[in-house]
Amino acid sequence: MSRGPRTGNPPTDGARRYPKPATLARLSALAALLCLAFSASPALAATAPPVLIAPTASSAHNSPLSVEYKLPEAGANATITFTPTVGSPIVVTLSSPAIAAGKHHFFLDLQQLAGETANVTEASATSLPQGEYAVTLSYQNLAHEPAASATAEKVTIKTFTASPALLGPTAGQTFRKPFTVAYTLPEAALPGSVKLLLFGSEVGPKPLLLSNASAGFHTAEIVPSNPATGIGIASASTERLPSDSYQLSVSYQDTLGNPVASTAPVSVIIGYPFCEAGTYSASGEEPCANAPKGSFVATEGATLASECAPGQFADVEGLSECLDAMPGHYVPGTGAKEQLECEQGTYSEETGRSFCLPASWGHYAPKGAVTPTACPAGTFDAHTNSPSAEFCEFDSPGWYSGEGAAEPIPCVPGKYAFAYGSEACLPAPPGSYVPSIGATDPTPCPAGTYAPVSASVSCTTTPENTYATGGAAEATPCPAGTRAPAGASACTPESNGSAVGGSGSTSASSTTSTTASTTTPSPISISPAGPAAKFAIAAAKHVTSLAGTRRQRYAVTCGTAATVQVRVTAVVRAGTKHLSLTARTLTLKCKAAKTTEAAATFTLSSAARKLLRKHGVSVKLTVRVYATAAAAAVAVASATLPGRP
Repeated sequence: MSRGPRTGNPPTDGARRYPKPATLARLSALAALLCLAFSASPALAATAPPVLIAPTASSAHNSPLSVEYKLPEAGANATITFTPTVGSPIVVTLSSPAIAAGKHHFFLDLQQLAGETANVTEASATSLPQGEYAVTLSYQNLAHEPAASATAEKVTIKTFTASPALLGPTAGQTFRKPFTVAYTLPEAALPGSVKLLLFGSEVGPKPLLLSNASAGFHTAEIVPSNPATGIGIASASTERLPSDSYQLSVSYQDTLGNPVASTAPVSVIIGYPFCEAGTYSASGEEPCANAPKGSFVATEGATLASECAPGQFADVEGLSECLDAMPGHYVPGTGAKEQLECEQGTYSEETGRSFCLPASWGHYAPKGAVTPTACPAGTFDAHTNSPSAEFCEFDSPGWYSGEGAAEPIPCVPGKYAFAYGSEACLPAPPGSYVPSIGATDPTPCPAGTYAPVSASVSCTTTPENTYATGGAAEATPCPAGTRAPAGASACTPESNGSAVGGSGSTSASSTTSTTASTTTPSPISISPAGPAAKFAIAAAKHVTSLAGTRRQRYAVTCGTAATVQVRVTAVVRAGTKHLSLTARTLTLKCKAAKTTEAAATFTLSSAARKLLRKHGVSVKLTVRVYATAAAAAVAVASATLPGRP
């Protein structure tokens, strides 16, 4: 069955209807045009994606931020958006030159985002705070096709160095030895940026480079005498830090090289150990010099040494006090390096003397004497400042002196001194007397007188009917049948009516002499004539040298045969100096009317030998003959003779 042409209203019986061919053709043409239009129209294309070269993801940056990117095509607009982890994004709009196709690079001042006028037109904030950001570069091409972008995640922006902390020392401390600086770095430091600055009020800055750059707690040792040697010091001058008041601070830069951050300065004083007593320096601190000889330094921290005062000295360096001059020494002026011995004739008993005292009269003082030495008894010295014992002169016969005498004393009446250098005067023995001062020998009492006691100054006349021969110690009663007037030297026989006269006296004298010799004999008698015997003393024919033989010869002639004692003294004199020598006592037997030569033997001291060697020396002998061995016996003869040195 064939279909007829469609007419009237559309069928209502549900039969399928189809468009007309012409309509279909028109629809197909329209679809083709639309497809062609969509395929050729740019409105349906996207902006080519950009390339963000810097900053890169997970990088850290400070200001200015290096921004580098590449646009594959020119843009109609472009922005860089900084999106923080917390807070609102900050958008920087780029200028026309910055959105041209190609590679771009510029530095963005993060403190003045709009300040980069060559590449930035505006910014939604003045500055970019520190923090972590997602940095997005977005642009749209000139066809205003959908924008394209590139993002760098976790970009850290850091624009300042965190402040370090100074933990020690504290303000106001004084250091005279090495000390420790303690500090903390809140973050890692740029290598070579950690510094300790000492700024002196007088000497200016003294920087030290510290070696520890990691974040955390650190210490550094400051050695003022050589800062470069301290522990924790990377670099410093080797010159000592001058003593001064310093402002101490620690500074560093972070690893990004942001501006330096410093601690607040603290004021400290750096010095050196004080000079010890005995040393000094211009500052009073180490290094110190020893006090020179002749000077001292009493306290620590001295800037000068002081000279020793008179009476003191310093013979070595480095003394804290000067030494007192020792006894026998003196120091006359200041700054002495040694003490001086007291000169001859002076002495010093005390320490710390600036002068020595003169030896007084009767004393002498050799060089360096501590005390003066008294002249021995029997000598004297009438001068001060005598240097030796040779200046002590022997007392002359008839004089005596005790130890330390300034002058000799004459023997008083009743006493005598027969030798040079007598320490004391001898009393005139009984039967003799000394009527005046300065006697060298006692005088025997004349016949008709007597002296019953020693040290008599005169003799007593014998009473009537007694008699006394010469040198009598007592009056002898006349024998029975004889008589004598007062002062008689002999008794005469009684005769009726006769008086004592001249012839009777002569006869009686002979009788009395015999009686006296038998009733009062001497211990060593001079026989046969007794004390009235005559003696002569003269120089010997054969002389000997005292210096060579220690002997001096002499001759004794006795009127009668006798045994006597001979005592000899010698005075050796050279200029103003002299010595007295005493020989051994000699017992001599001499024949009547015959000359006997004898020799006196002396003991010579070193002083005597020395004096005998001097030019112009002379020797004088005093020879005394005694009738008895007693020391107080009366000399029956004496003579002064020249000797041979």
